[in-house]
Amino acid sequence: MTALIRFELQKVWRKGSFLSLMALLLLLNVFFLWYLNQPTGDEPPLLAYKAVCQDISGMTEQEKLIYIRDLKERADGLSLVEQVQSLYSQGSESGDSFAEQLKDSNSDLYEKYEELYRTGDYLVYTDSLAKERTLLDELYEEISAVSDYEDYLAAVQERNHQLGGISIFQSSGSNETFSSRNTAKSAADHAGLSSANIHWFPSKGMTMALESQVTDLLLLLSVFLFVGQLITEEKGKGLFAITRSTKRGLWADMGARIAAVLIHGGVVCLLLYGSNLIYAGSTVGIGNLSASLQSLAPYMESSFPISIGAFLALGFITKTGVVFLLGLLLTACAVYSSHSFLPQLVGIGFLGLNWMLYAFIPSYSKLNLLKHLSYFSMLRTDALFGTYLNLNILGFPLDRTSCSLVLLAILLSVGIVAVLLLFRYGNRLSIHQRSGHFHVPFHSHSSLFRHEGYKILIANRGLLILLAFSILLGWNAFGKDYTPSAGEQYYRSMMLSLEGALTGEKEAGIKAEQARYDEAFAQIGRIDQMVADGSISENAGDSMKEPWYSELTFYPWFQRIQAQYERILSDGGVFIYDTGYLYLFGQMDDDFLINLLLISLCFSFA
Repeated sequence: MTALIRFELQKVWRKGSFLSLMALLLLLNVFFLWYLNQPTGDEPPLLAYKAVCQDISGMTEQEKLIYIRDLKERADGLSLVEQVQSLYSQGSESGDSFAEQLKDSNSDLYEKYEELYRTGDYLVYTDSLAKERTLLDELYEEISAVSDYEDYLAAVQERNHQLGGISIFQSSGSNETFSSRNTAKSAADHAGLSSANIHWFPSKGMTMALESQVTDLLLLLSVFLFVGQLITEEKGKGLFAITRSTKRGLWADMGARIAAVLIHGGVVCLLLYGSNLIYAGSTVGIGNLSASLQSLAPYMESSFPISIGAFLALGFITKTGVVFLLGLLLTACAVYSSHSFLPQLVGIGFLGLNWMLYAFIPSYSKLNLLKHLSYFSMLRTDALFGTYLNLNILGFPLDRTSCSLVLLAILLSVGIVAVLLLFRYGNRLSIHQRSGHFHVPFHSHSSLFRHEGYKILIANRGLLILLAFSILLGWNAFGKDYTPSAGEQYYRSMMLSLEGALTGEKEAGIKAEQARYDEAFAQIGRIDQMVADGSISENAGDSMKEPWYSELTFYPWFQRIQAQYERILSDGGVFIYDTGYLYLFGQMDDDFLINLLLISLCFSFA
C-alpha cells in the first residue's frame, strides 16, 4: 500500500508543470502576505513590532506592562503638546482659548513632556508621532487585557455563581434556559485555566501568519490542481478501466489515491503556512511558542489549556482535514462524471454556497448553525481553537469546536466511502471528448502593431494578466487613507492663495510671513541671552519663549513655500500646490517602489 501511495504521488509531483505551479503558488503566497500587510496612513511599520518583541524579551510580565504603559503615557503627552502648539499657531482667538483650556486641564502631562517635544528626540519605534501612538495604543490594549486574565477568569466564575444563586428560587430545572446553561458550561470550561504560563508579546505576527485568506484560497486551488492531475487526466486517457481490472485495482488503488490527496493537502498546507510563519517571524516576530495560547490577546478567550505551539499543530491537522474534504468531493465528482469540467463546477459551487453561508448569515440569526458549521468556518482554524463559542442546539450549549470536528469526521468518512463505492460500481471510466473546441476566431491584421498586440493580449492571455495587476494597483491606491497634518493644511492654504504667477501682492505676503518668523527667532534669541546673562531664570525664560515657539510651529512648511519663491525668482515659473504630485511620483510616499515592482512583474508575466 505504501508503494502504491508513493507511486500515485510521484505521478503528479514529478511533473515539471505541476512543480512549477506549486512553486508559483508559494511565491504568490509570500508576495500577497507582504503586499496586503504594507502599512498605510498612520499604521506603524511591521519592523516596529519586531523591535518591541526584542526589547521585552527579557522582561517579567509586570515589567512589560510598566514599560508599555510608560511609553503610551509619553506618546499621549507628546500628542497633547503637539495639539496645543497646533492650536496656538492658528493665530486666532478661538484657537488660543481652546489651547489654554486643553493645556490647563492636562497641566501636569503638558509640563512633563513639553521640553521633550521641543527637542524632537522622542520617537522609539517609528518615524512619526502618529504612528508611534497608534502602535502603543494597540500594544497597551493587548497587554492590559492579557494582564487582567485572572480577573477575566474570576468574572466568568462570578457570572455563574450569580445565576446559580438565582436558580435556587426556581421551582424546577425545567425552567433553565440556554443562557443559564451556557453560563454554567462556560464556567466549567474555564475552571482549570490560570495565568501561570502566560508570557505576553505582540500578536501581530501570529495573526498575520494564521489569518491570511489568500493563503487559504491558494491552498484550495492546489487541491483543484492535484485532483485534476491525479484523477481527471488519467481518466481522460482511458486508464481507469485497465486499473480496475487488475488484482488490486478496486480498493487498494483508489485507497492509495485517496491517501495521496490527503498527503498532498498536508504538505501544501505545511509549505504555505510554514512560509507565512517564517516571513512573520523575520519581519514582525512570533514570540515564544511554548507560552500559553492565552498570551495572545486575540485568543485570550479560548478555553483550551494549550501552548501556542500546540495551537499551531492542532490548526495544521484540522486544516489538512478540511482541505482533504474538498479533495474527496472533487475526487468523487471526477470518478463519477464523464465530463472533465464537472469536478471544477461542483467544487466552485460548493465553495461559493459555503462562502455565502459564512459571509451573509448574521451570528444572531436563527440560522447561525449554518454559518458556524459551514466549510469556511471550519477552515478558520485560528477561530476554531482560538475563540470560545457555544452553539444553541435544542436549547443546550455545545461548543463549536467539538461540533465542527465531529461534523468534519462524519463528512470525511462519508466522502471516503463514497469515492470507493463510486469507483467500485461506477461505469463511467473515461472522459467524453468534446466534438469541438471553443476559440476566439483569428482575423488577419493589415497593421503589424495590431497583429503583435493580438498575439500578446489575446492569444497569450496578456489581457487577463493586465486586468489582474490593475486590480492590485487599484486596491493599493484606493485603500489608502490620507489625513493631512496641521502643517500640511497650513501649506495648502498658503499655496492655494499664492497659486499662479508671482505678483507684487503675493511677494508682499511672503515677505510679511517671513518677517513674522524672523521676529520669533529674534525674540527667542533675546530671551536665551537674558537667561545666559542671569537676568531671568531658566523656567521664566521657557515660559517667555513658549508663545514664540508656537509662532514657529509651521516654519518647516513655510520653508517649502520659500523654496518655490526663490526658484521662481531665479528660473521663472508659477506657484503650485505640489503635494499631490509629490505623492504621485513617489517623493513623499513609500508606495512608489511597490507600484514599480507590481508594474515590472505585470510586464514580465504578460
